Amino acid sequence: MPRYGELKCLADGLVDSFMSRNNDSEGYWALGLLYSRALELKTKTITLTLLGGEFMAGERLSEALRTKYGALLLERMSLRGVPHHWIERAILTLNFEHREATTYTPIAPPGEPFLIQLRVQSIFAKTLLVEREGYCWPHSPSHESRRACFRLANEQT
Repeated sequence: MPRYGELKCLADGLVDSFMSRNNDSEGYWALGLLYSRALELKTKTITLTLLGGEFMAGERLSEALRTKYGALLLERMSLRGVPHHWIERAILTLNFEHREATTYTPIAPPGEPFLIQLRVQSIFAKTLLVEREGYCWPHSPSHESRRACFRLANEQT
């Protein structure tokens, strides 16, 4: 029988995956793309409702990431034997240009500090909160290269 603690483990893994350099959209780092979008919207916060509730329709990048990570959360829950109905809502929030990140301070930070939060509201009247801090720069094709496997797939079509 799964335990409530499994949800914490799943949430931790999901946040780590989301902020990873392997989280890309069309071959570019998704966090950089989201940061650029936040700058275009003149906001510092982007919110993605992964499960339950409403989401920002019409935003192709947001919809793609919401779908990808909502499905990933459900898949991982299934693998661990956690019933899907245990989660009422899962909301991921990115706060760009956050105060100085404390968990990792390199000599030359690669971009601006950000905070990522995942709130998982369960049927147990508890809300899990997982937070991570890091550094990110806005998307710039001149600053970053597209993932090689994405380039190769497009060249073959």
